[in-house]
Amino acid sequence: MYCGDIQDRQNIISFLEMNEWFGQIHQLSGGALEEAVSAGILPMDPGMSDRVLDRLETWLKAYQRTNREKLVLLSELGERLLPETTDSYMQYIKETGQEDEPAAWKLLDYLLSHLGSELCEMYPKEIDALVRAMEKEVSLSACHIFSGYYEHAVPGKSKWIYRFGSRSHNASLTAYPLEDFACMSYCVFNEENWVKESMIEKACGSSTYANLWAFVAMHFICALRASDIVRLPKPKLPCGGADFRSKILDGEIEDPGAFCREMKARLDFKHLKPNKTAGARHIPELKVFVPTSLERPLGTIISIAASFCDDVDPGQPFLRRDANYMRAKRFFGVSFSKNLHGRSFSTRRANKSYLQGIEEIGDSRPAGNPKGYMLASLARSHKGGIAELPSVTERYLKDNVFSGCSPQFIARELFERGVFGFIPHILLKIYKGREYGELSLDKQTALIVKVGVSPAEIEDLVRANQSSLIRAQESISRAVGIQGGISSVLRSIACGNDDDDKQPAPQV
Repeated sequence: MYCGDIQDRQNIISFLEMNEWFGQIHQLSGGALEEAVSAGILPMDPGMSDRVLDRLETWLKAYQRTNREKLVLLSELGERLLPETTDSYMQYIKETGQEDEPAAWKLLDYLLSHLGSELCEMYPKEIDALVRAMEKEVSLSACHIFSGYYEHAVPGKSKWIYRFGSRSHNASLTAYPLEDFACMSYCVFNEENWVKESMIEKACGSSTYANLWAFVAMHFICALRASDIVRLPKPKLPCGGADFRSKILDGEIEDPGAFCREMKARLDFKHLKPNKTAGARHIPELKVFVPTSLERPLGTIISIAASFCDDVDPGQPFLRRDANYMRAKRFFGVSFSKNLHGRSFSTRRANKSYLQGIEEIGDSRPAGNPKGYMLASLARSHKGGIAELPSVTERYLKDNVFSGCSPQFIARELFERGVFGFIPHILLKIYKGREYGELSLDKQTALIVKVGVSPAEIEDLVRANQSSLIRAQESISRAVGIQGGISSVLRSIACGNDDDDKQPAPQV
């Protein structure tokens, strides 16, 4: 079942990293850790290596097996570690016919890794602590199995009966509050937290941590779906992955922001459309706006993640989805995880916070600037058109957690002008002037709709205008530096001759 290909190797590394190499990394001092990262070798004492190999052997035997086979293999390990608990647990699973349930072996795996003694020997306070941890770290179906198993295995020992309620809460679908979103952003990008949590060292020593850092970081500079974040192009590194990580640890990379700028340039060249709506017409391209102040930290983050992808060519996707709560807590620290309230990091909630922030800032600008919801729609590459607020944009903005704007306010703004209607409005005002200005708002909106310019087409107009300005600047530079001067260039343009190769080279 285990063939040793790239995917298999990545899975086995993820298993070891998820278990923090079974305590091996924590035993290394700062200098020894850097040396291990540079050499690509993790030193182990004989006693600990036997323990790791024992766990690894079980994992390899269970790799890509059925749920029932995994349960049997774990029970064999459990007979050596916790025989009484394993025996009673397997008896309960067989009696209730849950041998083929994935939650059955996952719960046993959790118990074997977290219990220090037999379940029947634990005190009520220890059981309470175990249950509180399970609520955050184990699936609800596994918690339900534990509830039934505990009543079956330890009858009469405790008067407490544990019940796990539904985890579906409307609040989990809303945007992260401003304070929570800002605190998480600080933990991701601020170098003080990097030092406090040894984030660069952790990321350089673990491809899983490096990928987690890059994946989460992108949520604070763009509103891309997870399916689009994993399509971002890999920047080109100046050397091999292991050598590059050594340079990062030694502070020898002078301008990490260059990797960030390169990734954005590659994205602009690709003209990617959202993966979810790629088949629809007039969809704006994917947007990633990186503030200058974040180029250096973001460049550091994505370059470390890219350094673990030597088998991926520059320009190709290199990130993977990862929002695991416990992994995020171990990597970013408690200050980050407390804002997650025991749940995994949510792309949807982060996107809402980002878009609502854009809306709030956009609406705080002086009159004449684009409305906030227009900018939010563009940043998200949502479907929409003139006088038509994308329904998804409205759902993202109306939950009142971040910006506090009501759906009624958005509706009023919609009827006032319409999404992206300000561009055709300006054009019509220039074209017809007073005659257009005397029309009522509803007639102006009806006329704007007839113009039929979509958001994507407006982007094309802006791009064409920028290109024209560049060409004009080049023509002026050419006119100053060639024989014949301005009159020669004007005659050439008037004749439709724009072949730069036929023009004499400028005289320096």
